[in-house]
Amino acid sequence: MSETILSNSNTIDPEAVTRVLSPANCYSPQAIKFFLTVSRKYSDYRAHLDIPRTGSCDSYVKNTLFNHWYSRDYIFDYCTKVADNATAKAQAVEEKSEKETKIIDPRIDPYGNRDYGYKPPSPEAGIYSWVSYEKNTEEIIRQDTIKFLIRKCGPSLLLSQSTSDVRMTTFNTYSASYEQYKLANKDLYNC
Repeated sequence: MSETILSNSNTIDPEAVTRVLSPANCYSPQAIKFFLTVSRKYSDYRAHLDIPRTGSCDSYVKNTLFNHWYSRDYIFDYCTKVADNATAKAQAVEEKSEKETKIIDPRIDPYGNRDYGYKPPSPEAGIYSWVSYEKNTEEIIRQDTIKFLIRKCGPSLLLSQSTSDVRMTTFNTYSASYEQYKLANKDLYNC
């Protein structure tokens, strides 16, 4: 399965991302979690193996690492939008049903008022929960990867800006460079 996710250059195949994206996979995220595991394995967890010498740091970060990070962020955003849309639809239906207020007679149902306001957790709450958990995991993994890159590569990575080049040696400069990558590749996945 991991062979179908990665292209020849160890980057994420855009078609693999679109195959894993569906509302059903957001509600039952086993396939997405497998995708995230494989992506992390071949990018963040292998950084110490894939960067044998300092000269390859820049190409590894720009061609492999940022590609994997972007695909994972795209999946998180997609599933969050699925949950947002479903929540908005559910709220619209709920607003209609609230117009038909229910009058509870305590003589007939003494526990009716207590149970009336209870709402069980929605399936969308499950999406928000696993996305939040995976984003927190992602943040920890990225921080560890950046710490490794700073130790291994030193100030050799460059953040290209219109006016000058800034050495990438801190988490913030890696993050800024990644944001530039996201803007440059915003149309990578057409879903």
